[in-house]
Amino acid sequence: MTSTLDALLEEILNLPQTLRAYVAEQLLESLDMDMDATLSQAWRDTLIRRAKEVEEGLVTLQASDQVFKDAYKALE
Repeated sequence: MTSTLDALLEEILNLPQTLRAYVAEQLLESLDMDMDATLSQAWRDTLIRRAKEVEEGLVTLQASDQVFKDAYKALE
């Protein structure tokens, strides 16, 4: 990658989770993959709702490694 792209990626990865999700959504939409607009709006609504739940302390985030560890253990 170019140094400009590396710097941009580093800056994006340092954003809060909700803003990274927004950037990811915008990038996916820019691919113009002929997706159902209703689904996109539903995803946007879910993203906003979940971000609000996190910000208000209504849910507790878990580290992904622990989530996967628990999931694999449950499958044993």
